[in-house]
Amino acid sequence: MQPRHFFILATAIGTWLGHANPLVQLPLAALLLPAGLMVLGQGAASWRDAFKQAWLAGSLACLGCLYWVFWPVEHFGGVHWLLAAPVPVLLSLAMGAYFGLFGLAAHLGSRRLGPLTGLFFLGLTWTLMELAVATLLTGFPWLTLSAAFVPWTIVVLPAADIGAYGLSGVLALVACGGACGAVPGRGSRSCALVSVAEAVDAAELVHERRGRGLMRISFRHGCTKGLRAGRCPAVRRARRPRCRPRPRSGGP
Repeated sequence: MQPRHFFILATAIGTWLGHANPLVQLPLAALLLPAGLMVLGQGAASWRDAFKQAWLAGSLACLGCLYWVFWPVEHFGGVHWLLAAPVPVLLSLAMGAYFGLFGLAAHLGSRRLGPLTGLFFLGLTWTLMELAVATLLTGFPWLTLSAAFVPWTIVVLPAADIGAYGLSGVLALVACGGACGAVPGRGSRSCALVSVAEAVDAAELVHERRGRGLMRISFRHGCTKGLRAGRCPAVRRARRPRCRPRPRSGGP
């Protein structure tokens, strides 16, 4: 097996494990998608080869996560299963074109930009790619990178400040920086340090967001000590049922 085939399979398997699936979900595995696409794009001999390999990897990754589209098309759309079966394949091939463009951007950026500049360029490119997926020709944000970390609430807290697409860009930057740091070469140490710095900044933003939200509730209602114990008036009002059953009027 050639190295590029290994990265294509690792990208597809990591995407499937990182997003919601019937067996087990490992959110960190979703970072293999941007990291694998970056490695495929930078290691390609030409821009056509970079797009083709990233498109193939992205298509397989989408097919592993969007296979369920067959079910609503057949059962709720009233389409025969022979006609509904190719729908996930066609959708995955169309979605793979966006990931192919990301691999192309990684290929061009590695030859025209420095290691650190190229790393931030990839993070911005991933954000723009997800925006394009959500608005151009698809009408739905399929396979958002930040959505894979929904089971880990503390990771998705920065989305309140930078948005889901911005958080996806930060996660892609961290993944690509970690992949660059794992491969010895020019600027690998700098990329790894930038990846760690971005993760630390995100952690500080999470800490600030959690503290700000807690203190906002506490100081607004003047009950810092009784917040967790349930003695805060806001907490008591939230626990009250909004709709109380009306007493029945007597009748014949």
